[in-house]
Amino acid sequence: MLLLVSSCLYYLSFNDSNLPVLWFLGLISFIPAYLSGRGGQWLLWTSLIIQILVLVFYKYFSQNLDISIPLALSFVIFQTMSYTIDQLKNQGETEKNPVTYFSYLLMFPKLLAGPITRAKDVIPQLKQSTQKIVFNEHIAFMLAWGLFLKVVLADNIALKINPYLASDIRGTSGGTYLLSVIGYSFQIYFDFHGYSLIAIGICEMLGIKLAPNFLNPYQAISIRDFWRRWHISLSSWFRDYVYIPMGTLKYVGLVGIASVFVTFSLSGLWHGNTLNFFIWGLIHACLYVLEKLMGMDVLEEKNMGKKLLLNFKTYALVTLAWIFFRVSSTERAVQILNEILKTIYTFNFSNALASEFKFLLFLIILGECLRRLFDLREGKLSSGAKYGLSLLLIIFVILFRTGSKQFIYYQF
Repeated sequence: MLLLVSSCLYYLSFNDSNLPVLWFLGLISFIPAYLSGRGGQWLLWTSLIIQILVLVFYKYFSQNLDISIPLALSFVIFQTMSYTIDQLKNQGETEKNPVTYFSYLLMFPKLLAGPITRAKDVIPQLKQSTQKIVFNEHIAFMLAWGLFLKVVLADNIALKINPYLASDIRGTSGGTYLLSVIGYSFQIYFDFHGYSLIAIGICEMLGIKLAPNFLNPYQAISIRDFWRRWHISLSSWFRDYVYIPMGTLKYVGLVGIASVFVTFSLSGLWHGNTLNFFIWGLIHACLYVLEKLMGMDVLEEKNMGKKLLLNFKTYALVTLAWIFFRVSSTERAVQILNEILKTIYTFNFSNALASEFKFLLFLIILGECLRRLFDLREGKLSSGAKYGLSLLLIIFVILFRTGSKQFIYYQF
């Protein structure tokens, strides 16, 4: 009960009056599952349809009616939908305790921006939890590293690139746009990975273990590999509840291809109701299918030279696609992409390496070097060393904070 009350108070602290909407989603998923043994599966199907209608209404019609979109709606509704679908497929136990179910659904560390969890993974842990706060050197490092990624790296990168991506500055070169887009690729990664680490760390303090949400996505060697590493809780949700039920690309055909385009299109529309997000999803669908047809959808490559080339190709394609994700209109995205391609074609980067972009590149290189170092050394560090390193990271957070508080994925 304490966790549920804390989560509700946390939500209300953002001055959002839509908490009843989240409670409605919880009730509309909990009650039919609770009663499904008596009323049959039609209750669950009705519940699922209502949940989808709620998501569609708020995402695509509420703004025209001057109704605000509830904070955390997309994340909460994917958790209620997964619970309902699992009940339809007889996967996972039916939760009978509403307090336990709502504690899972509204758990404050993951409430606003995920990771998107499954009831069958978290509820058993909630029942076994002693409700005691756990804190150790591993959690301390996870929280400190997450804050460092967000505050020191992501927020400071944003200061350098936002002027060029948020508005049309006359005379901006293609090289400047290219470095800005590269900067954004790391800003969104550091920002969201940092948030995920903080959320996972706080959950561990509460005795709840969540799976990683990122696994070095920019080391991917194919689009398929990228989506096994990026925002894993979302990509696995679409894989399990959309892609696989529709038919996969295991047997290349119209059904498999259609399932890829539907999955990525829905992923784009989940992020926002503008054409840009839809195009971003379509770009990934096209790349995914093309790689499959060309036999390039690999997950492993032993030849180091070939691996580096595949990694560069994947990162370049993913980064260019981020343009449509970041800017406000399709016309603006096409303009930036056109300037970048002209610069690459002429190989003219003379105006791109101003001092501010040298600092941008420094932040990116710093983040990647530290990440690789911590990946290699964290398991070998002593408890005292981890606490000391955590303290050092927090000092940098205090010294280099910019005042920005918003995580990018809060808007979704």
